[in-house]
Amino acid sequence: MQRNTFYALKESLQAHPFFFIPGYIFLATLLLFFSIRPYEYNINALVGVWDGFIKLNQPYVQRGLVIFKDGGYDGQFFYFISRFLYSPELTTLPVLDSFYLRFNRIGFPLISGFFVNFFGFKFYSWVTFIILNAMHIFSYSAIRSLCANDRKKLSLFYLFSPFALNSSLLLVSDSFMVSFGVLGIYFLERSGFGFFSDETQEKNRSALVISVFLLLIAIFIRETALFVLFPVVVSLFIRKYFLGSALFCIPILLYFAFTLGLRSIPDIYPGTNPLGFTDLMDYPFFGFFKSFDWRSAEGIAGLGKEAVKVPIFLFFIILALNILNIQTFRDLLLFSPALFILLQVLVAEEGYWRSFDNISRMFTLAVPVLIFLKNRDQGYNDFLLLPFSSGILILLIIRIILIKQPMSYYIF
Repeated sequence: MQRNTFYALKESLQAHPFFFIPGYIFLATLLLFFSIRPYEYNINALVGVWDGFIKLNQPYVQRGLVIFKDGGYDGQFFYFISRFLYSPELTTLPVLDSFYLRFNRIGFPLISGFFVNFFGFKFYSWVTFIILNAMHIFSYSAIRSLCANDRKKLSLFYLFSPFALNSSLLLVSDSFMVSFGVLGIYFLERSGFGFFSDETQEKNRSALVISVFLLLIAIFIRETALFVLFPVVVSLFIRKYFLGSALFCIPILLYFAFTLGLRSIPDIYPGTNPLGFTDLMDYPFFGFFKSFDWRSAEGIAGLGKEAVKVPIFLFFIILALNILNIQTFRDLLLFSPALFILLQVLVAEEGYWRSFDNISRMFTLAVPVLIFLKNRDQGYNDFLLLPFSSGILILLIIRIILIKQPMSYYIF
């Protein structure tokens, strides 16, 4: 492999060591502090374990867990799966809300659990939080390395992405998948078979194989990586890079083989609320409008909880305006990861829109896609979407510090 493939990444990581990366670490730490302050500063509050699932998964209970009485969050399912994978004493599968939906995303608990296992699961939250943020910083260096000199500042919108930051604070997989996706695109561009570039560079097949491997991990972290893999396969095929196109089909085929194989295992409990594909969908925009409940919103915090959905909806509208940049089929392919996001959010049912955490996570991939597009074409009009994401970052900070209400809990 060419030396500059890794050296460019290393140099980018070292480029601003005294301000931007420490600034991000400071912000993430500050928001961590405010997120766990209502729960006796116990970082296990980030896992979001609900009392109901603890009762259904008694063997998984550990001392020090923060247990919420009125509801939990998706981080608990990654915790349960990770415990199952790395705790030999646990011989029964965990009870989840929707088993196949959660277990198909095995990549995140597989990787985080590997590192947690060295320290013990009482440090699960610390280790997972550090892994998520370390990968985010590493992938930021990859984006910065790919940006032209006069456009490297665009990478800061990725580093300070409110969607990635919120995902890390929830100990869920969205930012982790995007980090691997970004690194996969980085090595794809360095391989000379680039997706966003229109170059005719010398081909580096080692970098191509690394890209395939990283995107393989990404799709097992979260199936949204299909939004990247599918257009890459099509792009390489129409440019007659048939070997490259075939290689990127491998992660897709392995993922579907795994999901089908998992469903073929008999006697698996499907979960307390098993979801099908159509269960996550509604008519266009119906989910957004049905999600508002102004009558039950009391006080500034209650009103704020409902109002924070509006900027996310505006983000969706501005992202949709970016379709106006599409002039050719090549443009359509490059924008397609964002287009898939738009279609997903367009029909998202109201359960997604009720929660800022749920709906905002859907846009995590949009920020790096827009950065790659603007880096490729200086005349690309993002309709100020990237600066608008900075506004949502400010909203996220205000929400965590001032608006978000603590939940009823106990520490096991």
